[in-house]
Amino acid sequence: MSQLESKPLDFNPIAEAEKVIDGYTDHPEIKIEGFRACYNPAKDRVSMPDAERFVSESDFYGVLFHELAHSTAHQSRLDRVLNTVKSSDEYAFEELIAELTSAFLCSHCGILDATFDRSADYLSGWLKAFKSDANYLIKAASKAQAAADHILKVEFGN
Repeated sequence: MSQLESKPLDFNPIAEAEKVIDGYTDHPEIKIEGFRACYNPAKDRVSMPDAERFVSESDFYGVLFHELAHSTAHQSRLDRVLNTVKSSDEYAFEELIAELTSAFLCSHCGILDATFDRSADYLSGWLKAFKSDANYLIKAASKAQAAADHILKVEFGN
């Protein structure tokens, strides 16, 4: 059966993933609308397609966590540069940060195994942009950990 012929997902929220979202106290507005997932920094809004458009609940949360990771770049949060020019190094770097953050959050929720292949495929595409500098992955992982910590409200040194 092809993706187009598969029956719609009977969505069952994942409790740990919902706790992550609920715990992200300064999160952007999250709207279920449209056909693609995205973060709009001007409106500080994450748009997500209906859960029925996803293969699984884990896939839905993995994509939502990716978009929430972008929201941590907002000036009221971690204040990272969000470049919307898809061919730019800054855009590719932000995509690495967002997908790594998503992987960290999926791991926190116990759903990384279910989202691993999607994340690995996505990351491998963006890593090609940085073949000339191996430091990009380490720098992106550091910023991704900061984003995950912000969403999870993890504080060090207190």
